[in-house]
Amino acid sequence: MRAILSVLLLMASPVAARETLDQFGSWGAFRDSGHCYAIAETTNRRDGASVALSSSPARGVRIQFHARLSRPVDPSRPAVVRVGGVTTPLVARDRDAWAADARTDLRILAAIRSGDTLAVTATDARGRRFTDRYALTGAASAIDTAMIGCLGEGV
Repeated sequence: MRAILSVLLLMASPVAARETLDQFGSWGAFRDSGHCYAIAETTNRRDGASVALSSSPARGVRIQFHARLSRPVDPSRPAVVRVGGVTTPLVARDRDAWAADARTDLRILAAIRSGDTLAVTATDARGRRFTDRYALTGAASAIDTAMIGCLGEGV
């Protein structure tokens, strides 16, 4: 949990507004003043790498996938997320990658709910391929807890 909290310190929201909802395996569920999210760090312990699924009801965002990559990427090369047998292209820039649209976010969410592992593969600025890996044990519970955390709270 300590590593997840350190990742959260890098996020844009004020630390004082952040509320821990629960911890499930390597996944944590959190709520702050504008959204709720489930987040995990890599199993291969890469610096600052994490994946998150978030909801921002006030902005009309139901579910959004985001990966903070362990290295800056070459944006001209494809980045992909693999969950079980599902491979989905991502939009990537610098150290961030996300789904291209809401439909893709939902596809990734469905794969996470039924998968065991998640891997984000990209090419760094030097042309080297790399993969950030994540365990999905506890992911579904953390996602559900985060999404429920947005209900009835004016978030």
